[in-house]
Amino acid sequence: MVIGYILVNTRSNMEKITYMKLKGLKETQEIYPLFGEYDLILRVEARNFEELGTFVIKKVRSLPGVLDTKTLPAVQMK
Repeated sequence: MVIGYILVNTRSNMEKITYMKLKGLKETQEIYPLFGEYDLILRVEARNFEELGTFVIKKVRSLPGVLDTKTLPAVQMK
């Protein structure tokens, strides 16, 4: 399993709509609004890096309110 943190920039006045759409996706484990450079942060789970990338491209970046994203994949330390 891969955990990813996705930072999202939205169009002005689209933060809440984008938040609600992303919150409803099964991959989204947590989502929070932010102040600063990015508007939202999501914690998502995927089976592998390919699935994580597909999620970002097809489900996050394709939303009308999304301007930009930054994906931070997390790894487990042993």
